[in-house]
Amino acid sequence: AITCHQCGVNVFDYFCDIIDRCAAWPPNTPIEKYRDLLPDRWRPSQK
Repeated sequence: AITCHQCGVNVFDYFCDIIDRCAAWPPNTPIEKYRDLLPDRWRPSQK
């Protein structure tokens, strides 16, 4: 949560989005893709 605050990211929106994304990804998703979910690179998904 501290990193979210440092990056200006809403913590609630962030966690809701990354949980939804991770749940939708197949089990063999490359670990590199998860890097884009860290607060410094995260962008809200388009709904």
